[in-house]
Amino acid sequence: MFHVEAAGLIRTFRVFNTLATPNVTNTITNGAGSVNVNLEVVKNLRVIGDSFWGDGGGRYTIGLGPDVIVEPNGQLSGVHSGAGLGGLEWQTSPKLSVSGYYGAVYFGRNFGLLPSTTPGASCAGVAGFTCVGFGFPGSENTTNRTVQEASADVIPTLWSNDNYGKVQIIMQYSYLSRNPWFLAPASPKNAHLSMVYLDFRYTLP
Repeated sequence: MFHVEAAGLIRTFRVFNTLATPNVTNTITNGAGSVNVNLEVVKNLRVIGDSFWGDGGGRYTIGLGPDVIVEPNGQLSGVHSGAGLGGLEWQTSPKLSVSGYYGAVYFGRNFGLLPSTTPGASCAGVAGFTCVGFGFPGSENTTNRTVQEASADVIPTLWSNDNYGKVQIIMQYSYLSRNPWFLAPASPKNAHLSMVYLDFRYTLP
């Protein structure tokens, strides 16, 4: 079995700019692309690969990053984002399957300089300005640069019947790591955690 697909995305964003005189509406159009593959390399062993790359598509990466920013002049600018997923799925026997996956997302920094009268104000080393946007120096540690996750699944089938369905236990372990664009002094370089998921499932025929 071999399956490959490609997809394109076009998005339009609009904002009403009250900073301009007279007020104006600013509109931008961004795009992204995706190529995905599902290949059975040997019987019952499949390789999975998904990708996503473009501007203005943060919400399509599980909402982990923004779509656009508003620049200091009131205009919109798309945030670059990329994502990828790779994995193996193996049906070892009629009643047992195992799989493993690795996925990551990336969000590009995008910011501008806003004039400031606050004493000592600076943005990226430029005095007299503050930063506006995403991922700038001094931004919140919630501005993700990358998020990565590796997971392993074991799915035994406890009982199955062609007429009545099947009962399975889905067991998954995941390790997640998040790296922000800016870290305050003495802060850890990333945040990470382990997760365990357990599901008892009955599937209708």
